[in-house]
Amino acid sequence: MTEGGCMLKYIVLILLSVFVLFILLIIFARRKNRTASQITTANGISEGSYQKIGGIDQFLNIRGNDRSNPVILVLHGGPGSPISFLASFWQKFLEKEYTLVNWDQRGAGRTAVAGRRNKTPEVLGTEIFLADLDELALYLKDRFGQEKIYLLGHSWGTILGSLYVKRHPENIRAYIGVGQAVDMAEGEKLAKDTAILRAEDKKDEGFREKVEHCYDIFTAVKESDMKNFMRLHALCRRYLTGKGALSTGRMFWNAVTSPDFSGLDARWQVFMMFRSSRFFSLNAPLMHSVLEFRMADTGLSYEVPVIFISGDGDWVTPYPLIRNLIKSIEAPSKEMILIENAGHNCYLDRPEAFSKSLIKALKKL
Repeated sequence: MTEGGCMLKYIVLILLSVFVLFILLIIFARRKNRTASQITTANGISEGSYQKIGGIDQFLNIRGNDRSNPVILVLHGGPGSPISFLASFWQKFLEKEYTLVNWDQRGAGRTAVAGRRNKTPEVLGTEIFLADLDELALYLKDRFGQEKIYLLGHSWGTILGSLYVKRHPENIRAYIGVGQAVDMAEGEKLAKDTAILRAEDKKDEGFREKVEHCYDIFTAVKESDMKNFMRLHALCRRYLTGKGALSTGRMFWNAVTSPDFSGLDARWQVFMMFRSSRFFSLNAPLMHSVLEFRMADTGLSYEVPVIFISGDGDWVTPYPLIRNLIKSIEAPSKEMILIENAGHNCYLDRPEAFSKSLIKALKKL
């Protein structure tokens, strides 16, 4: 064998060894996390199952130490970004006092994968999601014998949540908006302008032209173009990422080492990465609702308590807009909580601080 052939063989062996070690580390971490996150109480619940909602099978992850505790229904962001596989990572501090239900909405996560397997037509639209949400809320009330449930939305989920509580306050004990969408058009402009100011402080002279160009394209085609929306965010993120926000690498590690992460979740993540055009096309009907959303359009009077929670580094749904909005909210009670050293995903960035703040706020009601 030539010298070059021997070197190539050694390189391949080293790479294989590193890969095997990485897989072993994942297996070890998953087992450790599974043991740490087990629900062992007599009346506890820990299940992942499908429920027929809106005529299709939709995935629910339900966890809590006592199924008689109040229910919190979690509406994930996106559209299309489920967090059910991260449940045991961020909500463990809440599970002692609440039963948490993570729902993979239609067109996302395990619900989408199961739908493709069963050849279920993919029909997405805000009104369809709201009908699904109503059916799910009634199901949870009946199953757990509760008069009302808590509703927690994150990002896109706050659009669904804030619309739903206006229509069906009879089902909701309190509404919790995490990274609340206030006025998407104003928020995008504020984030863009803030990124430019920070770039100029760093003497990044070419940044303004790049981001203004991307913003102009985004605003021209925002009714349907999710791709430009994500490009604009990726560009601004350089100067707007909170110092406590989890890195992409850390998010990946938390996902693959989660005991709730399965092959179905992996298939969905691969679909989003490698079939992004199809993903954007599927979610195009929802983008008008997202990008044209103004919370004030449906009125700022609520029949249920309202709690807003944001990271102090959140510029996806900019926290200054939320801080101003709450002054105009009319509700039985209202509160805004700012989590320090956290970004848009403040419940993932600082799960313990987030959970303690939420529990404290709910105890006041």
